[in-house]
Amino acid sequence: LSHAHLMELRWRVPNLTEKLEPKKLLEDQHIALGAWLIHRDLVDGECGSVQQPHLMAAQVVHKFTHSTELEGESRAQAAEILSGAWRKHGLLGFPIFRGGHWTLLVLRRSTQFNYVRYYDSLEILHKGCLAAAQDVLKLLEPSLEFPERRNRTTQIDQISCGLFVLHYWEGEVRQFRGEGWAVGLPTSKVVQNLSDKLLSVTSEIAQWKDKELPVPKKKKKI
Repeated sequence: LSHAHLMELRWRVPNLTEKLEPKKLLEDQHIALGAWLIHRDLVDGECGSVQQPHLMAAQVVHKFTHSTELEGESRAQAAEILSGAWRKHGLLGFPIFRGGHWTLLVLRRSTQFNYVRYYDSLEILHKGCLAAAQDVLKLLEPSLEFPERRNRTTQIDQISCGLFVLHYWEGEVRQFRGEGWAVGLPTSKVVQNLSDKLLSVTSEIAQWKDKELPVPKKKKKI
């Protein structure tokens, strides 16, 4: 990571200070890091802000889908943020988390029709995540029917659901850019490579925990 990247990550994911451990379920900050890596490698500077794909912050989605009747104000605030993001972006992803499992809801804007897709890496759909995703769709596009699950490949362990979410989000972004479904299937090798990438980045970030980042030296003018 460059100095600029480390500074940006400190601002975007300030609580990402501990290294991601192998065989660990991804947390909110790891999803945010994975989304930032996809944005950095595929999107940054290539299209206008109105058209840029965007993966919503997991905390905002949680606030909308987990809030109780006593937390109506928090839910309303989250709903306003979600609605504003959907008006702004042509491709919007929603990481859904319930009961220790991640799924992905995706909305794509078209000139003629808006599309909705849903990914769940469990063999049997997670009912809690499904209900939360349906709640989000009802808020943003109540006229659209909730679709069948998009993916056929499912996870073979108990921890890789977050990695599957990041894999499918990259596929959506690449498809939005006109590359087609360039990421292929989330095979064990593909998922492991994604995990290794996150491990490497979080390890590098952990080295700078509680330290001042070095200021780049200015070049002398000739």
